[in-house]
Amino acid sequence: MKKILLTAILGTACVAGAHAELEGDGYYRIQNYVTERYAYVTDNKGKIDFGATKVDAGAIQLWKGFDRAVSDPSTVIYIEHQSGYKYNLYAQGESLYNIFDQYLSVIETPVKPGQTWDGTYFAYGTYSGAASYLCDGEASDLDRGLMTNTKVGDYRKWYIKPLSTDGDQYFGVKTEYKANGKNYTTMYAGFPMKGHSNGMKAYTISTVGHGMAVLSEVKGVIPKGTPVIWECNNETPSSNRVEIGGEGSAVSNNQLVGVYFCNHEYRHENFVKYDANTMRLLGLMDDGSLGFVTATVEDIPANKAYLKVPAGSPAKIKVVTQAEYDAYIASLPTSIAVNPATAALHVGESTTLSVSYLPEGSKAVGVNWTSSNPAVVTVDASGKVTAVANGTATVTATTAEGTSLTASCSVTVTTLPTSISVSPSGAAMNVGEERALEVTFAPQGCETYPISWSSSAPEVAGVTEAGVVKALSNGNAVITATTTGGVTLTATCEVTVSTMPTSISITPESAELHKGEKMSLGITYYPEESVHLGIVWWSENENVAKVDASGVVTAVGNGTAVIKAVPDGLTITAEATVTVTTLAEKITLDPRNYTALPGTVFSIEATVLPEDASDKSVTWTTDNEEVATVDSNGNVTVTGIGAANITCTAADGSDVSAVCQVSGVTGIDQILADGQTADVYTVSGIMVKRGATADDVRSLPSGIYIINGSSVVIK
Repeated sequence: MKKILLTAILGTACVAGAHAELEGDGYYRIQNYVTERYAYVTDNKGKIDFGATKVDAGAIQLWKGFDRAVSDPSTVIYIEHQSGYKYNLYAQGESLYNIFDQYLSVIETPVKPGQTWDGTYFAYGTYSGAASYLCDGEASDLDRGLMTNTKVGDYRKWYIKPLSTDGDQYFGVKTEYKANGKNYTTMYAGFPMKGHSNGMKAYTISTVGHGMAVLSEVKGVIPKGTPVIWECNNETPSSNRVEIGGEGSAVSNNQLVGVYFCNHEYRHENFVKYDANTMRLLGLMDDGSLGFVTATVEDIPANKAYLKVPAGSPAKIKVVTQAEYDAYIASLPTSIAVNPATAALHVGESTTLSVSYLPEGSKAVGVNWTSSNPAVVTVDASGKVTAVANGTATVTATTAEGTSLTASCSVTVTTLPTSISVSPSGAAMNVGEERALEVTFAPQGCETYPISWSSSAPEVAGVTEAGVVKALSNGNAVITATTTGGVTLTATCEVTVSTMPTSISITPESAELHKGEKMSLGITYYPEESVHLGIVWWSENENVAKVDASGVVTAVGNGTAVIKAVPDGLTITAEATVTVTTLAEKITLDPRNYTALPGTVFSIEATVLPEDASDKSVTWTTDNEEVATVDSNGNVTVTGIGAANITCTAADGSDVSAVCQVSGVTGIDQILADGQTADVYTVSGIMVKRGATADDVRSLPSGIYIINGSSVVIK
């Protein structure tokens, strides 16, 4: 919601009124005077389009009905006085000042003489001396309203109602599930709280495992931003009142995760996607007890908490006490054994293994069976082992619940060889290099036979009787190993022979870039017939220029950086020099508007952005010297009556510029019309008179005065 709503500049009314007399810093609900809709903070996104004077206020929703607001944390707003009319508001774990970059102004609703204040307030934001009032923009009787600044009259009036446990503006917990005679729900709120009504308890989840989630009670005040499970004697919010505020100790090791928002509004999509693999929501187990279960929702509901779990966790996780959890752990076995511990099988034979638990009387838990080499031995869920191929394998039983215990059986399978393989199966070699190949018979432990070697291209790569390959010239060759015994088996190694480069160079060797620009660097290999290897790129100054794995350079900051490259697996390097400069992007002027009598001299301060722009020099011009002239330092002289634009242009060729509008006037009447008033200051900033009229200004002693912060009068 950056600069959303509170700094809107659409209004033009002058701000006046008494200081808002709230009941001090504290927690409140905000309700519209006409529509009686409550304000809900349901998002943290938005913006203001100053040029189009449009406000995106979709983050604040308005809804009728106390029954809805009473248990919704998004209606609870902490109001903190800053100074004068200014207040900071906190909601849903966020400071609205941090979002809006401005405090909200609050005043009591003005009343006519003889009338009594009705207890409502105006809330508004200001920009350049104008105010824009918050209002409910929906005039119908719908449940839902729209926070805007387009309505007038009583739609701008708001009740700011303090929250208390005993008043009509309380916060109460609305439960979702009933188990064991108690009522439960999860909650995630941006304010500290503790139970007020009888029987209310708050819990976190301290441990998750073995299909259980362990409750841990939170004593005293629950710190803000702590996801909890509420346990209540009753279902209705009025019987489950919560005391908001206070200080509480931080909760450690909480396995609950909270979500503030679930907003699907246009341009305001802000929600947490539900992941059935790693998330569980509060619900009921098959026996009606409390648990965390796999849900069918698409997103996590706002101001609710979910249980984070490892992937592959049970679909339903039972909520238990620490004592229940400890009792379960104590009943588990401390070790297991597989019977028998060893087995010898022929291919195609099977045997079934069993498990015993120690100490005697321990809980018999299920086990998962795995084979270390399924190509040799397979095992099913019942422990039945089947010999597949020659070799050895370890069959392991692992407890599926409780403590992670393992035991194993070593299985040996014998048979004739069914295949051979050459290691390596492929090789990249340089001219003149030699490499020995090895043959492996499968399955493991089978009989072995002598090997005959041959090459498909002896001029590229030759091979000896011992299986040693020698690279002779660039090209490809297939080296084949063939058994010469009782079974004929073959295997191959594909050999690629190439010439390695002796040096490389980067093209271009030097380049000049502006910040944000990109360019691609190339590599030239020597000698020309060298193999083109993968290149490792790096920058010796990434604060100036970065380079990616493809050699694309991105200019990051002003300065000079050396880009280096090295072929993968070699030690030869090349380098190029990149120089980066930053162009001006924006110029801000102070002031941007100036009204004064002829003869007035003032200075314009120009700020060239960004701060790291390489050249911050500027030039000054005027489009009407009969009204105002300007020198090379931005010093302006008002020379006549009318309007002139003083233009400041960046000197670095970026064509960035800014304009100060200067108005030359004949006297006070052109600044203050009859019936208008303004605040008058000396040039040193001392207020001379608040709400002065034109006659008041004429009656001032000789001197220089500033009216409304921009108009200058010389008497």
